[in-house]
Amino acid sequence: MSPSLAWAAPLVHGELWGGDVLLPLPVVVDSRLIKDGEAFLALKGEHHDGHRFIGEALDRGAKVFFGEREGLMPWRDRFARSGAAALAFSRDSEASFVDLARLYLEEVAPQTILAITGSVGKTTCRELTALVLAKRFRVHQARKSHNTALGCALTVLAMDSATEMLLLEMGCNHRGEIAEMVDLFPPHLAVITEVAPAHLEGLGSIEGVLRAKLEILRSRNLRAVSYNIDNDALRQAMASFSREVDILSVGYHREAIFRLVQTTQDQDEEGVRLFVRAHYEGGEMELASRLFGRHHAYSMGFAGAVASYLGIDDFGSAFRDQRSLTGRGRVLSRRQGGVVVDESYNANPLSMRAALTAFREVAGAEGNWALLGAMGELGPTSADLHRLLLSEAPLPERVLLLGEGWPATLPPGARRVAGADEAIALLTEEMAPGEALLVKGSRLWKLERVVQKALSL
Repeated sequence: MSPSLAWAAPLVHGELWGGDVLLPLPVVVDSRLIKDGEAFLALKGEHHDGHRFIGEALDRGAKVFFGEREGLMPWRDRFARSGAAALAFSRDSEASFVDLARLYLEEVAPQTILAITGSVGKTTCRELTALVLAKRFRVHQARKSHNTALGCALTVLAMDSATEMLLLEMGCNHRGEIAEMVDLFPPHLAVITEVAPAHLEGLGSIEGVLRAKLEILRSRNLRAVSYNIDNDALRQAMASFSREVDILSVGYHREAIFRLVQTTQDQDEEGVRLFVRAHYEGGEMELASRLFGRHHAYSMGFAGAVASYLGIDDFGSAFRDQRSLTGRGRVLSRRQGGVVVDESYNANPLSMRAALTAFREVAGAEGNWALLGAMGELGPTSADLHRLLLSEAPLPERVLLLGEGWPATLPPGARRVAGADEAIALLTEEMAPGEALLVKGSRLWKLERVVQKALSL
């Protein structure tokens, strides 16, 4: 029997209402984002119940529903009238849905599962790796930055049964999260991009971050691991890793298997260009992209290392036209000249410093701006990390600081703003034509609104 809801229902202790539906399925958890014909997963949490939004999902054209039996029951007649199918779980809908994805993955059995973790660069690394692997394999990856157990499940359930290469992201706020994902969706290849101060509220320290990221190595199917050899803690940890798997170290270190020899960034009429010269077992190659910042050389290197390991030789131009993703260094043109660099997706000390360094290289210091939102989830070290950033990172001439965490004494040219609205008002009044702006901060500040306004100035 082909994988379908009827096939899955008894395996996940569920009950199918309506006609059978074949897998895969694009599944959405936010009813506001539903498109006609998609599936809706109703999740029940501490502060909200997704079953309350089933009516909205029906109005938007959802044709398949997943949820807890009690929450779906009031809608059963309307499901029937609209021709929708529903898989009613007898227990927690999130756990049941994740279990369904695990079973579907076992049934499809793609020849290679690659999982990427790290404090920075997971999504860009995944995008570049997918581009190069698509030259030879049928590749499936997440539509968004889905890096939790539920996110991995959403990715897996959208995977075509002919998929040969599945790419997953694995992030964490607490120890044990990556271990859980690895047990559910065990990768054959693992990538650890970096270990840096991030999510310290849950992980406690940089040592806690390291231990959490290394959980990816627990995969029972692991054949190879690629990691950032320039990180001393990672290099030492991998030196004592005793399992017989292939090691694909990436970095500028002289012992790197895929060695980044030289990185240069320049600009042309179409924007920034990033070039990376690399040495590896296949010889020497120049990689090129339109990513913003030399720090993206690592993502290019990981993609190249994986491609080389899997026997793909012609990967140098695979991402030549690839630009930074929205919120992760996308360079946008202002209406009156100059640019806005959109780094609004998230921030930690390492990514903030890298963005400021890249901005200084491209835009210079004078006549330019940065709006920096305070970095979240840094725990007791937050104040020290914010202070160190301002004292050590290359800042432009004018800096706007939003949120708590920044020190009482600010560097020359830095000012505080109470929120996005005040930042917009100040930029509207003072930002001149031709000037450049970097917008960087944690997601809680919703700085994408500032990005959009700044483009019109």
